[in-house]
Amino acid sequence: MIIEHALLRVKAGEEGAFEAAMLKARSLIAVSPGFHGIEVRRAVDTVGLYLLMVERAEVARHRDGFRK
Repeated sequence: MIIEHALLRVKAGEEGAFEAAMLKARSLIAVSPGFHGIEVRRAVDTVGLYLLMVERAEVARHRDGFRK
């Protein structure tokens, strides 16, 4: 299993809209082959910074499936 990660910066005041959009995006990401789980965490010390983590069966599922 692999965990892909990304730091996402959101404009001040747009956090609520971002979080709502991520809730909708979860279902789209979840149907991709090899998907195991997703987490989005808000940074405690930086406003507008989020950590996205997506668990997949293997790197090929991300590289050859989700990205294409």
